Amino acid sequence: MTKSTKTLPSKETNIVSPFMDEDEKARIRSELGSRVKSLRVSEGMTLEQASEKTGLAVSTIYKVENGKVSPSFENLLRLARGYSVGLEKLIESPPEEVNTTRLTVTRSG
Repeated sequence: MTKSTKTLPSKETNIVSPFMDEDEKARIRSELGSRVKSLRVSEGMTLEQASEKTGLAVSTIYKVENGKVSPSFENLLRLARGYSVGLEKLIESPPEEVNTTRLTVTRSG
Protein backbone atom coordinates (compact mmCIF):
# COMPACT_ATOMS: atom_id res chain seq x y z
CA MET A 1 0.00 0.00 0.00
CA THR A 2 1.40 3.39 -0.97
CA LYS A 3 1.17 6.31 1.42
CA SER A 4 0.11 9.58 -0.05
CA THR A 5 1.15 12.91 1.30
CA LYS A 6 -0.69 16.12 0.83
CA THR A 7 1.30 19.28 0.33
CA LEU A 8 -0.43 22.41 1.45
CA PRO A 9 0.08 25.47 -0.68
CA SER A 10 2.54 27.85 0.84
CA LYS A 11 1.30 31.35 1.43
CA GLU A 12 3.64 34.19 2.09
CA THR A 13 2.45 35.94 5.20
CA ASN A 14 4.02 38.43 7.54
CA ILE A 15 3.67 36.48 10.73
CA VAL A 16 5.70 37.76 13.64
CA SER A 17 7.30 34.82 15.38
CA PRO A 18 7.15 34.72 19.18
CA PHE A 19 10.63 33.22 19.09
CA MET A 20 13.75 35.35 19.07
CA ASP A 21 16.67 34.78 16.79
CA GLU A 22 20.22 34.78 18.16
CA ASP A 23 20.88 38.39 17.12
CA GLU A 24 17.85 39.64 19.01
CA LYS A 25 18.80 37.61 22.09
CA ALA A 26 22.31 39.06 21.99
CA ARG A 27 20.94 42.60 21.65
CA ILE A 28 18.62 42.15 24.61
CA ARG A 29 21.41 40.68 26.76
CA SER A 30 23.67 43.57 25.81
CA GLU A 31 21.05 46.23 26.64
CA LEU A 32 20.26 44.56 29.96
CA GLY A 33 23.95 44.32 30.78
CA SER A 34 24.47 48.00 30.05
CA ARG A 35 21.62 48.95 32.38
CA VAL A 36 22.93 46.68 35.16
CA LYS A 37 26.46 48.06 34.81
CA SER A 38 25.34 51.69 34.73
CA LEU A 39 23.31 51.16 37.92
CA ARG A 40 26.32 49.61 39.66
CA VAL A 41 28.70 52.32 38.50
CA SER A 42 26.26 55.11 39.40
CA GLU A 43 26.21 53.72 42.95
CA GLY A 44 30.02 53.74 42.97
CA MET A 45 30.16 49.98 43.56
CA THR A 46 32.88 47.61 42.48
CA LEU A 47 31.95 44.15 41.24
CA GLU A 48 32.98 42.78 44.63
CA GLN A 49 30.70 45.22 46.47
CA ALA A 50 27.84 44.41 44.09
CA SER A 51 28.45 40.73 44.76
CA GLU A 52 28.12 41.29 48.50
CA LYS A 53 24.91 43.32 48.12
CA THR A 54 23.24 40.93 45.68
CA GLY A 55 24.50 37.56 46.85
CA LEU A 56 25.60 36.77 43.30
CA ALA A 57 29.08 35.68 42.31
CA VAL A 58 31.36 38.37 40.85
CA SER A 59 31.67 36.26 37.70
CA THR A 60 27.88 36.12 37.32
CA ILE A 61 27.51 39.89 37.57
CA TYR A 62 30.40 40.36 35.13
CA LYS A 63 28.79 37.97 32.62
CA VAL A 64 25.41 39.72 32.92
CA GLU A 65 26.99 43.17 32.49
CA ASN A 66 28.84 42.04 29.39
CA GLY A 67 25.86 40.30 27.78
CA LYS A 68 27.38 36.83 28.07
CA VAL A 69 24.44 35.25 29.93
CA SER A 70 20.73 35.78 30.38
CA PRO A 71 20.08 36.01 34.10
CA SER A 72 17.33 33.95 35.67
CA PHE A 73 14.30 35.67 37.15
CA GLU A 74 15.69 35.06 40.64
CA ASN A 75 19.00 36.68 39.71
CA LEU A 76 17.21 39.69 38.22
CA LEU A 77 15.38 40.07 41.54
CA ARG A 78 18.66 39.83 43.45
CA LEU A 79 20.21 42.52 41.25
CA ALA A 80 17.20 44.81 41.63
CA ARG A 81 17.12 44.40 45.40
CA GLY A 82 20.88 44.76 45.73
CA TYR A 83 20.83 47.99 43.73
CA SER A 84 17.66 49.20 45.51
CA VAL A 85 15.65 49.60 42.32
CA GLY A 86 12.44 48.09 41.01
CA LEU A 87 12.67 45.14 38.67
CA GLU A 88 11.20 47.28 35.89
CA LYS A 89 14.27 49.53 36.05
CA LEU A 90 16.41 46.58 34.96
CA ILE A 91 14.21 45.19 32.21
CA GLU A 92 12.54 48.29 30.79
CA SER A 93 14.11 49.90 27.77
CA PRO A 94 14.72 53.60 28.22
CA PRO A 95 12.27 55.81 26.35
CA GLU A 96 13.43 57.14 23.04
CA GLU A 97 14.80 60.63 23.39
CA VAL A 98 12.95 63.25 21.45
CA ASN A 99 15.05 66.22 20.57
CA THR A 100 13.08 69.41 20.42
CA THR A 101 14.43 72.72 19.34
CA ARG A 102 12.95 76.01 20.35
CA LEU A 103 13.36 78.84 17.90
CA THR A 104 12.88 82.38 19.09
CA VAL A 105 11.79 84.87 16.45
CA THR A 106 11.95 88.58 17.17
CA ARG A 107 10.28 91.00 14.82
CA SER A 108 11.89 94.35 14.35
CA GLY A 109 9.82 97.47 14.34
